[in-house]
Amino acid sequence: MVRSAHYGDLPELLRLEDLFPGDRLSRRSFLHLLQHGHADLLVSEGTDELVGDAVVLYRRESTTARLYSIVVTPLARRYGVGRALLEASEAAARAHGRTGMVLEVREGNSAALALYYRAGYRSIKHLPAYYQDGAAALRLRKSLNSTADQKNL
Repeated sequence: MVRSAHYGDLPELLRLEDLFPGDRLSRRSFLHLLQHGHADLLVSEGTDELVGDAVVLYRRESTTARLYSIVVTPLARRYGVGRALLEASEAAARAHGRTGMVLEVREGNSAALALYYRAGYRSIKHLPAYYQDGAAALRLRKSLNSTADQKNL
């Protein structure tokens, strides 16, 4: 199940954030995102804990949303959690009137790249030394217009 995050999720969001090798959101950043309307924080619930989250950012003057991050716990991977979070993120972006989604992903993250490519994302830029640890990234983009989405299927 995917739902919007709330303040009570903060400890779990921080636990999930620790799964990233670097470039992590802080407690203060999560509080800021929860308090202001320029983001959607989505979470996926397991039986006893959160098993994933997604952060979607919006800029006022832009028609494109930015998928800032998706994280899924190792035990919940390969069960469709990432796909569900991605689909919910796209639906949230559409609800905010956005016609495209952009994201950055580690160049060597084959599982994430496969998820995004299957969902219709296309690589638009290579970003050398993008991450804090010097790893390269790829910038991906997808049109969220229903007509364009049909062509991507």
